[in-house]
Amino acid sequence: DWRQVLSALGSVYQRGAAIDWNVFTRGTGALRIALPTYPFERSRCWAEVKPPSGARGPVGGHPLLGRELRSPALADRVFEAFVTPDAGGWLKDHLVLGRVIVPGAALLEMALSAARPSEGGSVRVTDVVVLQPLVVPDEGVTVQVVLRAAPGGETEFTIYSAPGVAGRSAAWASHASGRVGAGAAPSPLAPSAGAAVSREGDLPASALYERFRAAGIGLGSSFEVLGEVRPAAGDAGGRVSRRGRSASEPYCIHPLLLDGAIP
Repeated sequence: DWRQVLSALGSVYQRGAAIDWNVFTRGTGALRIALPTYPFERSRCWAEVKPPSGARGPVGGHPLLGRELRSPALADRVFEAFVTPDAGGWLKDHLVLGRVIVPGAALLEMALSAARPSEGGSVRVTDVVVLQPLVVPDEGVTVQVVLRAAPGGETEFTIYSAPGVAGRSAAWASHASGRVGAGAAPSPLAPSAGAAVSREGDLPASALYERFRAAGIGLGSSFEVLGEVRPAAGDAGGRVSRRGRSASEPYCIHPLLLDGAIP
């Protein structure tokens, strides 16, 4: 076997044996080339990823929802966006086992923003099922949010993705589903007396984020929105806040705040 011969010859050469390479390569058409004399540094030199031609970027500033596709052939409402790890300036800070994953809170917010009436009003999301993680590779992914009418005046939603810029033969995967509908927001739950009062047993937020990292969930600085956590019997209290908030943000509720509020 030629590969075995080359491997054995390479091992002998590494051990200092003198080999007449001109004789060995005679008649093979092999050429001598120059190689770098320094060790490879293996540094990352990838160019910044930009949406390829044909990719649908966000409209109205929403980096994950994108634009609504309009066609008389579509019975459902379909939103589509080309999403990269740089989306929103914060998505790349959500790492699970080294991969950029769209947080579940962002999936909820995408459904809320897609179903939000243009004239305003409250929107509820229920019966949510997260089927599989939405991984965002360096080369980007096409994401669709599909809304379809459901009995009772509500709307069903499903979130799909396909690698790269999805074409006709794209392999779509579903990531989350549920229902959205108009309705009054539920009354906020009153915190227990124990969770509302600061005390010596409070858990610093930094300690909580360290626990996340130990579990393989790498949250960058943009996701560190949670203040101290105040454990109590059966529940816990805390506060979420984010620097640099803007009144013109395109979200129903910013995914970073929602992510910090969900246990």
